Amino acid sequence: MPYGQLPTFEHDGKITHQSLAICRYAAKQAKLVGSNDWEDLEIDAAADTINDLRLKIVEYSYEKDPKVKEQRKGPLFKEILPFYVEKFEKQLKKNNGYFAIGKLTWADVYFVGLLEFLNYMLGKDLSDGAPGLKGLNEKVRAIPQIKTYLNKRPKTAGIKLNFKILCFFLLSVHELSWIHTQTNTTHKHDIIAKIVKTDSGDPKT
Repeated sequence: MPYGQLPTFEHDGKITHQSLAICRYAAKQAKLVGSNDWEDLEIDAAADTINDLRLKIVEYSYEKDPKVKEQRKGPLFKEILPFYVEKFEKQLKKNNGYFAIGKLTWADVYFVGLLEFLNYMLGKDLSDGAPGLKGLNEKVRAIPQIKTYLNKRPKTAGIKLNFKILCFFLLSVHELSWIHTQTNTTHKHDIIAKIVKTDSGDPKT
């Protein structure tokens, strides 16, 4: 592990780290990126905004001091979440049900890959009352390669294994190697999958 942290990605004897960097690499292999620099900027901005929300939720969920956690709960649930959900809904409506450039990109897959864990940390479904987010979640989870994985993925004692990175590799067009990650419940290292080439068709459809 380059910096002693997970996840890492190993391919052809080379190893790298940082989840968003791995996602961007895999997204290029799966052709879930834009057709020019401006479109890529829009996609990156959407993904980074999603990650901003994730960090705010993590700050609340991982707080160990009960008093501090309670202080953070009100602003998060009454101000931050409604703000982001409203903005997300407008963005999805503007982009034909997607986060950017009017079609499926890695920002959409990134959000859906995170949603299960965000819901776990919040103790509620972030997409409740948000038809755009709920529809996006259903569309991405219905992609054949992702749907197949979800139906057979390993179970854990609590939340199922997060697949925010794995889903990109399920859509990739060439053989890939091991993804090293950790479970959300035990925080132990866990090799979760070895993904091979699939002929399931164009992931954008």
